[in-house]
Amino acid sequence: MAATPKGVTSSVATKAFEHVNSDAADLLQSCGFEATCPLSVVSGGIYAGTESRRGSVRDAMISIWDANVELKIDDRVHVIRNAREAVALLKKYWPDKRSASYATAWKVCLDAASGAVPDAEARSAFEAAAKEAGILRQT
Repeated sequence: MAATPKGVTSSVATKAFEHVNSDAADLLQSCGFEATCPLSVVSGGIYAGTESRRGSVRDAMISIWDANVELKIDDRVHVIRNAREAVALLKKYWPDKRSASYATAWKVCLDAASGAVPDAEARSAFEAAAKEAGILRQT
């Protein structure tokens, strides 16, 4: 961890650091990973050392989609940039009415988050589900 700023106790700095990383860890866990180290922003995505469901350590790169998907839910705009953000939104903010396209988007985005499916396929499935749900924001 970086040096603690003057006037800030190490326990306060540690708690702030843990809070930031716990938000990132929550996102990874929603996709089936457990963060084992802090995340770093790098060109084209976020890099994290992660531990998979099977317990083996591997590196994960959170890639960014070529184009964002914008949704409007309850007068709030959500900008989704990758499969992991899509999974988090599907889990937390999606309207109660969930169709077969929702289930498809969930599966495809989870698979894309783990690298098993191309990002373009995940974005397409997510956008189709949003359009069907009536929450896709037309720009």
